[in-house]
Amino acid sequence: VAWDKLCICTGASCSVPPIKNVNVKGVFTLRTIDDALAIKEYIKGKKKAVCIGGGLLGLEAARNVKKAGLETTVLEVFPRLLPRQLCSTSAGILNDKIHGLGIDTVLGAKVEEILGNDRVTGVKLAGDKILEANFVLISAGIKPRLELAAKAGLDVNKGITVNEFMQTSNENIFAAGDIVEFGGKGWGIIPAALDQAAVAAKKITGQPCAPYIPTVPSNKLKIMDFDVMSAGTAILDDADQDCKVFISKDEMKGIYKKFVLRDGKLIGSILLQAKKDEGFVSQNINKQVSEDEIEQRLTLHA
Repeated sequence: VAWDKLCICTGASCSVPPIKNVNVKGVFTLRTIDDALAIKEYIKGKKKAVCIGGGLLGLEAARNVKKAGLETTVLEVFPRLLPRQLCSTSAGILNDKIHGLGIDTVLGAKVEEILGNDRVTGVKLAGDKILEANFVLISAGIKPRLELAAKAGLDVNKGITVNEFMQTSNENIFAAGDIVEFGGKGWGIIPAALDQAAVAAKKITGQPCAPYIPTVPSNKLKIMDFDVMSAGTAILDDADQDCKVFISKDEMKGIYKKFVLRDGKLIGSILLQAKKDEGFVSQNINKQVSEDEIEQRLTLHA
């Protein structure tokens, strides 16, 4: 097929950590509908599941595995669940909620080996701790599909490197979505893919085109009746001394609200069981808001 302009949108596959015996039968990743159907069939009659990865997809999958009737344990290598989305306090509240649903969690867990010969029988952690399992699901992030880019001789790092108009190192080849790396960062979320595709499409077709502005990360998770939202930059470090942080919480009810302002601009938020605040955050992230309005939000019932 001949082309004048080309856009690569081949997405990503599941990232699988270097775990010994990871290819034994009964170990799955979940990326496609075929993966889901294979898992649904395999877990029939199974009793114990281990889900490796306590991120968004890992927790969603763990809840559905639990609903299917399996004893379920989530392993997370970081010391808290949703390490990219939640701070320590909010992650602790979520962890309690997960336990309340009958799902065990092991934090700071490093998986060394999948046990079993013809099929999985367990998972071995650092320190020789062993968890029994006859089904294992790995949700450890994504890995951009770079094979085509490599064959085309494009510059790649963790993803295909692009400029602000989604052009690769070949100005006639564009890229968008999970495969892209811009400014040293990948996103792996649908809003970013849509934003990038819009820029690429306009540039390819010769329409007036503003440069890509990095998408503000925003994620929502619902586990049964428990709502979680994280947006922007809400996990701070020592370099963020110029930020003003507003927090309210009711750990008994599982409610947590965190708003982060810098120079009067809402740059990040974490919300647990605060559905009424989600629209406010979505509409005002990276915009000027008054401290009085934030204070009112802290007392607003979920």
